[in-house]
Amino acid sequence: MIRLARTGVLPKRFLKLRNDTPICISCNFGKAHKRPWRSKGKRSSPIRKESDTQVGDCVSTDQIVSAQPGLIPQMNGFLTSDRIWGVTVFVDHASDFTYGHLMRSLDLDETLSAKQAFETLCAQAGHTVKRYHADNGRYADQGFLASINSNDQTITFCGVGAHHQNGIVERRIRLITETARTLLLHAQRHWPEYITTMLWPFAVKAAIERINYLSFDLEGKSPASKFYGTENAFNINEFHTFGCPVFVLDSRLQSGQIGPPKWEPRSRVGIYLGHSPFHAGSVSLVLNPKTGHVSPQYHVTFDDSFVTVPFMRDGTRPPTWEEMCKNSTEFDRFTMIEDQIANST
Repeated sequence: MIRLARTGVLPKRFLKLRNDTPICISCNFGKAHKRPWRSKGKRSSPIRKESDTQVGDCVSTDQIVSAQPGLIPQMNGFLTSDRIWGVTVFVDHASDFTYGHLMRSLDLDETLSAKQAFETLCAQAGHTVKRYHADNGRYADQGFLASINSNDQTITFCGVGAHHQNGIVERRIRLITETARTLLLHAQRHWPEYITTMLWPFAVKAAIERINYLSFDLEGKSPASKFYGTENAFNINEFHTFGCPVFVLDSRLQSGQIGPPKWEPRSRVGIYLGHSPFHAGSVSLVLNPKTGHVSPQYHVTFDDSFVTVPFMRDGTRPPTWEEMCKNSTEFDRFTMIEDQIANST
C-alpha cells in the first residue's frame, strides 16, 4: 500500500500510515506463519544469475498441489464433474513476471499443456524461453525433456530434496498461496452463504494478477510492465474485492431485446471472481450462484464492501445503494429521466 502511494497509484495521503499501518483481520488469518528464531547461514550463490537480463533467459517453475477440488469455469451446458487439482507456476527471472496455469491433474500431458500455454504467452509478448530451472519429479520425465530438446531449450535441476535451490518460485508460490487464501477468507467471512473453498482457482488467478500489476520495484515498474515492455497502464478502479456481490443487468436489457416484465427485477446477483483474461480490464468474471455458470459481464454494479449482504438476507434495500451505483451508466440515465420528469411537472 505504501509503495503504491509513493508511485501515485493510490492517493498520497496513505503515506501518513507508513509508521502506523492498520491491522488487516483477513491478512492475519490468511498469512500467519512462525516467527524466525535464528539467523540464516552463509549466503550461497544466487539462483538469479547476472546474465538473466532478458525475458525468457531463465524461468523457474514448480507446481501447487491442492487436496481440495477447485471449480472449473463453464459458460453454459451441464456442469462438469471435473475439478482443478493444481497450478503450474512460472516465474521469469528478468521481469519477475508470474504465470499460473490451472490443471485438472498433475500428469505429464497437463504439465506439457501448461508449458505450451506459458510459451504462447511469451511469444505474444515477443519473447522466447531459453532455459528452465525446476525440481526433479515431473520435470525430469522423458516427455518433458523431449519437449525441452525439441524447442532448443535447456533445463537445470535442483538437488534431490534441496528445494531451496528453486527458491525463486518456491517463495512466489508461498506469496500466491497466502494472497489467494487471504482473498478467499475475506470473502468467506463476509458472505459465508455463497463463498466456498471450491473458488480457490479464481482466488489464485486474482492473486497472481495483483502480484503482476500492483507490485513495483524501486524504479516504479511492475512485473507486467517489464514483461510486456510497456508503461504501468492499468486502472486501479478496475480492481475490485474478490468474491464480492455484483448486480448484473438482465440479459434482455443488455441485448436490446424486449425487456423483462415491468415489475420484475432488472438485475440478478452474482459473485465477482476477477477480471476476464480474454477481454478488456473492465470486463469481469461473474459466477451465477443459481446455475453455477461463470460468464464475462460488463454491465455490473459492484458491492466491494459487502454492505448489501445483510440487506439481501432481510429482503430490504441498503441505504448506500445510490452511492454504489453512481458510476453506472444505467443509473445515470435513469436519474436524468427522473430529473426531466420532475422539471416538466
